[in-house]
Amino acid sequence: VYYGDEKEAISQIYQLDPKSDKLDLLLARAVNQYEQKFNYNGSQSIDDMDSSNSTNVSLRNLITSIADGHNTDKPWVWYMAAGYLYTLDSLYVKANSYYAKAEKNVPSDDLAKAQLKLLEILNKIGSTKHIGAKSENDILSDMNWLDGINTKPIPDLRYSDALAWLKQTISSKYKTQHELAKAECFYSSNLFYADKKNAENMKAFLNKPSKTPFEKLCVQLSAIQIGDIYEFQAIQLAFKDNPESAISLIKNDSASSFTLPANPFNGGIQDCHDCDQAASQKIKYSKLSFLQKLKELKDKIATGKDVYINSMLLANAYYNISHYGNDRAFYECKILGSGHYSPFAIDSIYRGMLTDMKLPAKYYRLALKASQNDEQKAKCHYMLAKCERNEWYNGNFYNNDKNEFKEDFTIPLSSLTEFKLLKQYPNTKFYKEAINECGYFEKYVTWN
Repeated sequence: VYYGDEKEAISQIYQLDPKSDKLDLLLARAVNQYEQKFNYNGSQSIDDMDSSNSTNVSLRNLITSIADGHNTDKPWVWYMAAGYLYTLDSLYVKANSYYAKAEKNVPSDDLAKAQLKLLEILNKIGSTKHIGAKSENDILSDMNWLDGINTKPIPDLRYSDALAWLKQTISSKYKTQHELAKAECFYSSNLFYADKKNAENMKAFLNKPSKTPFEKLCVQLSAIQIGDIYEFQAIQLAFKDNPESAISLIKNDSASSFTLPANPFNGGIQDCHDCDQAASQKIKYSKLSFLQKLKELKDKIATGKDVYINSMLLANAYYNISHYGNDRAFYECKILGSGHYSPFAIDSIYRGMLTDMKLPAKYYRLALKASQNDEQKAKCHYMLAKCERNEWYNGNFYNNDKNEFKEDFTIPLSSLTEFKLLKQYPNTKFYKEAINECGYFEKYVTWN
């Protein structure tokens, strides 16, 4: 019974010895079990919890009855436990009555006092129906206290889950009140910024010159700061072929100096991120200097200067900052995320932007139009075939998350129309290199 049924074990041991030290251990296990009904995962608020479970209610009633007996070795622990279970069940008035009893019995050590204070804060915020100016002032010191534990930790106080829970609960209440910027400060969602209006409203809130003490706390707690939004918007503009506007935004963020791991202007037959990143680089580009180079290339193309070369460089650059290229680090940021092992790891709302091949294809076609010999034309057709391949996977595979673990998706080579055009140049050096290095092209030539 001791190991298999905490509720029954507590009941039997309590009858035998109310002051048994085993009761406190079983109480901790029982409370942890009670919490499981909420399936709390760090993203659920108190408002979303379901308290309908007769088994759990009977456990709460047992703990409450023992607390009411006032005869355990550590009565304040049982008062706090009973109060906490009432908080979890959204019975805030009942919870307060047990916290009041705990205050009269809690020992003077920092850990016990902090534990009680944490539970009272949970109850206070959970019971708040509307967060107005009065409520904000009321919970300001509580949230500052909790946030301060990060710099001055109280040994053995488990508070991180509670803090995450409180933030989500406050965020949920602000969403209900349509105060979305404050909601975002307490619990951030990168999908929030997909809406341009949300991003601008958040910038306005973070840049607000005269903030109340609570608004300052919001900014302090926010996972996304003003520079993160500027960086995100600059990246969006780069993917829209607008480096000019992106430059002015990214200058506002420290990420502008981040060094790209590979030369973004190189384009090879094979996509080998590790090879490109390991290669020696005469010029290293930051996010800012990369955007400035894009603008320079666009300006040269506009004046008709070396259109083939500059178009190829521009096309390579846009290819390489996509998920398929060697410098996807360009788009990695707090809002878009990082370390995407495949397009499936990218939030679907941003996946299209980060995998789209229209922009590199645009400039490869411009280079093709400006090409002056068969070598240049062969290379253009091959690079366009790479874009075709990626777009096929975008449209036929990565557009459905259910495909993530499927292995039977192989591109039909007939869909690579640029290979047919590349076959016109068998005498070129590039053709020979491509058929040597690219299995797709080698099979296409063999079968067609």
